[in-house]
Amino acid sequence: MKMKLSPLPQSPMLPVLLLAALFTALLAACGNDDNEGLDGPLFEELVNPTVLMQYTDSASNTYNVGYDQVSSQNQDAYIEKINEAGTVLWRRFYSRTPVDERAQMVFIDREQRLWAAFTVDGGSTSNDYITKRRVTDGAFNNAVFRGYGRASGSAKVVVLARLRQTSGIIEAGTFMMARTNEGNIDAVEKTNTFVATEILDAGKDAVALRGDSFFLPPAAGSNQGNFMFHPDATAENKTGNVWKMEFVFNADLSQLQQATVNPN
Repeated sequence: MKMKLSPLPQSPMLPVLLLAALFTALLAACGNDDNEGLDGPLFEELVNPTVLMQYTDSASNTYNVGYDQVSSQNQDAYIEKINEAGTVLWRRFYSRTPVDERAQMVFIDREQRLWAAFTVDGGSTSNDYITKRRVTDGAFNNAVFRGYGRASGSAKVVVLARLRQTSGIIEAGTFMMARTNEGNIDAVEKTNTFVATEILDAGKDAVALRGDSFFLPPAAGSNQGNFMFHPDATAENKTGNVWKMEFVFNADLSQLQQATVNPN
């Protein structure tokens, strides 16, 4: 005896469900625009965090900025974005190397660009360094200073970066440092400490960074191959042991447009 099988009833939702499954698979294959294959997980775990600054934007999102003490001798910079309900939208570590980094501050300008300043006290060729780990392709390629050469002692420099608000990825960045008077950036050890104190709005196509320069600061127009000492960085213009500085960059951080000693 042969059994006759009846066809399965067709559900009107079946084509919709199939399309939804196909769309989900395509998204997984292509990746999210904010991840780009370089960002890694949006929610990296903290070990022993210290928050150096909190910043709240106009949509009541809070940015916690600081570092994670991952070992007795190593600090890794992180920033996290938390919405008004307390949900962590993203948490990023910007370096995972033996170099010590701290995220110092964030700021959102009138064009709704998210800026961050980091301190760095060493260099690395690792893909987990701050210039490579959480960046879009070419984020530092056109920077005013793509690196800072060799530093002496415990010198610290700043990385100023523009971040993508939806994921925290670095879209553009530049180093910022002070120098001794020993020549160009590839010569003997001479990079020294610059400490950021404030990020400021500087108009539609610019951003300003203020800070303390413990050695000679750069003049406007300086770049990776030509660190020009500021002509106003004289002994009489010092405040204590530092020069108070304001630097204005264009929005992609490829030009140092203005450099002012003792800004108002």
